[in-house]
Amino acid sequence: MLAKQPINDLQEAIVNLINTHIKEKDFAYNKDLIFIKFLDKHDQICFTPNPGSHLVDEDYSGEQYWQYNYAFTVKTQHRGDAKNKLFELSEYLQSLNKSKEKLISKEHTWIFDHVEIPSAPAEIMEDLKGTATYNMDVAVFVYE
Repeated sequence: MLAKQPINDLQEAIVNLINTHIKEKDFAYNKDLIFIKFLDKHDQICFTPNPGSHLVDEDYSGEQYWQYNYAFTVKTQHRGDAKNKLFELSEYLQSLNKSKEKLISKEHTWIFDHVEIPSAPAEIMEDLKGTATYNMDVAVFVYE
């Protein structure tokens, strides 16, 4: 039987971890909190699930190894700021590969394995008013 919304639970744990570091002023460019939602306001970084999350492996004891896919997105007219913020998030997430921090949530303790950033932050769309949308895909690998 599956636990209640594991993707959203992990998503919350990741955002809470990042926002804790933002509140502690550990970032040079990211001063505003990350939100779990689709694009809403300009210059607000959002963190949403991407398709393709899946079970990678399961051992005989029932421990499962999962890949969860997400995206950071931002809609802005300040292209340089958007790139800097997303690159800084990319570096922070990759630094988690060394620390192997536990992702604590209300329902689970996720055992973090590693994160992959399959592509650098990129502009994916621009409207007629010059507002660009930037995206950075992230794959998070955890044991549960």
